[in-house]
Amino acid sequence: MYDIYRHKCGEVYDLEQRISFGKQQQGQSYIQRTGVYAVILRFQGGQVAVIKNERGLYFLPGGGLEPGEDHTTCLERELREETGYQIHIGRYIGQAEQYHMSLLCQPILGIGHFYFAKMQDKLHDPSEPGELVWLDTRQASQSLFLESQAWAVCTALRMSH
Repeated sequence: MYDIYRHKCGEVYDLEQRISFGKQQQGQSYIQRTGVYAVILRFQGGQVAVIKNERGLYFLPGGGLEPGEDHTTCLERELREETGYQIHIGRYIGQAEQYHMSLLCQPILGIGHFYFAKMQDKLHDPSEPGELVWLDTRQASQSLFLESQAWAVCTALRMSH
């Protein structure tokens, strides 16, 4: 039996299939970027940690894999840089891709890998611009800049209940 998921109380996705968001434009060349992101829930899944950037846009904590990094190393590094916290990485949520324009107006095919995570010790202040904020999960699913990240939050909620 297929595991069916209703994203944002609307579209239905079959979790057995490759999940893709955005639209690939004909003749457009895309830069492929693989990233690893954390879904950090608190209050029994009532809130999720997000990073609000200097433009006021919301993203899940995490970022691009650097050469030689595995998912764990990347996610731990990104969370230290963005939040200043050490994290414990939990279960794998899934993978989704998204065609979009970067904030620098570059066409990107983002391949996102998503994991549950928990914040542990505060090590230092963040070394990157942006602010860690906690959003209501419903608000986050509507406010995240990338639809693939909203999908990850909703999927994490479904998996945690």
